[in-house]
Amino acid sequence: MQEQSPPEHRGFKRRAALGGAAAAAVAAGIGAGSAVARAQAQPPSACGEDPDVLPPTDAYDPDLGPNTLVFDESTPAAEIQSAVDAITDQMRTNQFGRERHAVLLRPGTYAVDIDLRFYTQVAGLGLLPGDTVVDGHVRVEADWLPQGSDRPDYLGNATQNFWRSVENLAIRNPAGQIARWAVSQAAPFRRIDLQTAEMQLWDGYEGWASGGFFADSRFSGRVVSGSQQQFFTRNSNLQGGWAGSVWNMVFVGTGGAPAHHFPDPSHTVVDRAPVIREKPFLYTASDGEFRVFKPAVRRDAAGTSWEGGAPAGTSISLAEFYVVNPGEDVATVNRALAEGRHLLFTPGVHEFDQTLNVTAPGTVVLGLGLATIIPTGGQTAIAVADVDGAVIAGLLIGRGGRVRRPRPDRPPGSPTTARTRLSGGRRGRLLSLERDADHAATTASWRNRCERLVASYKVDDSWPSALGAGWPTASSTSIRASCATGSSRPRATAASGSRPW
Repeated sequence: MQEQSPPEHRGFKRRAALGGAAAAAVAAGIGAGSAVARAQAQPPSACGEDPDVLPPTDAYDPDLGPNTLVFDESTPAAEIQSAVDAITDQMRTNQFGRERHAVLLRPGTYAVDIDLRFYTQVAGLGLLPGDTVVDGHVRVEADWLPQGSDRPDYLGNATQNFWRSVENLAIRNPAGQIARWAVSQAAPFRRIDLQTAEMQLWDGYEGWASGGFFADSRFSGRVVSGSQQQFFTRNSNLQGGWAGSVWNMVFVGTGGAPAHHFPDPSHTVVDRAPVIREKPFLYTASDGEFRVFKPAVRRDAAGTSWEGGAPAGTSISLAEFYVVNPGEDVATVNRALAEGRHLLFTPGVHEFDQTLNVTAPGTVVLGLGLATIIPTGGQTAIAVADVDGAVIAGLLIGRGGRVRRPRPDRPPGSPTTARTRLSGGRRGRLLSLERDADHAATTASWRNRCERLVASYKVDDSWPSALGAGWPTASSTSIRASCATGSSRPRATAASGSRPW
């Protein structure tokens, strides 16, 4: 089924070359099996349109904000290393700061060691993971948080390693070296081709770790979970296998996963993902144009989307996006949406006193560098109308998000990798995500219920659990949660109809 595209508005005219036109797709530099959607502004004098329409983004030289670094192979390796080290130093323990960063690598090969810290995204700008190669590491270390009151001098605790991501790269560790991804949720690792001796998901010794997410990735070496309490791996290829379990290790559509067994070892295995859409991502075409690739919906999906070649989907020129930098007026952003534009949020904290209204089918709302939306008036942050194919991805949303019901005969929309936080120091709406949608897919959505403070809230509606293994499904009930100072996980008292921790 062909998805609807946002309608044409005033001076904004769309040109589309569908994926069936293989020659056109190859010429565009994205491969057969994809679609290309491009936009250009028409001079008002030529077509009689409203001259006040927002101009298209320069897709060859866009302003991606002051917190986005874009490198290519011509940049000296020492310069790149120095720049990422500076981000690491600033964000090492910066769990509650307002700083946000994106490090984007154009297609090529880079010798770099990236120590990935809070509120930082590292991503390749190729269409396929192998287009951008890191000869080195993109790693998460557990080396700053004490291991509770019983081991205050041991800093191997990963249970607060949140808020970071890596995607769309081939990472080649030096011969004989391991990879480390010692995280505890809200830290997606997706669309990665990792070539390593072994991948360790904790500090490698005695440190605690509590949850993570792999998707659309391939691992040449064995993945060892260690102290990880729970982990979710979807549509990936574990060529070296998996070792370890604590509470629950969940595998969906993943080759090389261990056999289904519970509770000891606790391996929950589902052969295929019934319906899934991978996260959209920014990339550059062979001519240097910035585009966003919106993957197609996959059904009964097993394995990655890219090992067989270019995945199915739609490539959208960045000219069709309105790029939102921190400080942008909310009326202008809503105007862009009303004109049928997609949105790209650059790294930073975006404060709005009105709801962002997504009304056009097929709209993509994408964040870079864990861009954060704060609804300052307690209003819903984003409202999606009764339209199909809308995708929200890569955002951290404070106190509020809503997806209304698409008609049942439409393909799924995806509020994908939308991270929501209920707290934040202001009074307001405490509903994290309301899904009134039969055909809406949610993947890697981490809804954090408190941050070292006492919180109480009511779940006003029910939704399928998408929090990952080990977290509850709430079902039309009230839950009171509280976090003791220094704890990363709430204690909860759940009424009937919900699952306690």
